[in-house]
Amino acid sequence: MATAIETLYFLNNPERNITTIATETQLRYGDVIKDVFGVACENDLQMMIKFNKKFRDSICHEYGVTESEIRLDMIFRIATKEDMEQNKNN
Repeated sequence: MATAIETLYFLNNPERNITTIATETQLRYGDVIKDVFGVACENDLQMMIKFNKKFRDSICHEYGVTESEIRLDMIFRIATKEDMEQNKNN
């Protein structure tokens, strides 16, 4: 019997004040991205950053960056140990 190891992802929508950790399976088959960001898939996040001013402003405020410094990994990335510990405490 093989043990499957899944990748955990960190998702943060500062506009809606939602932060969560999700497994690869949850991202693939669930509505996690839609629940957190309101878009169908992770490919839509770049478009959201580009065209949603309120969303961009919330990222800038959350991370103390300018619009030109926004990176996708601020809101969607493989979870770190710190992400998991912070999520556990919340």
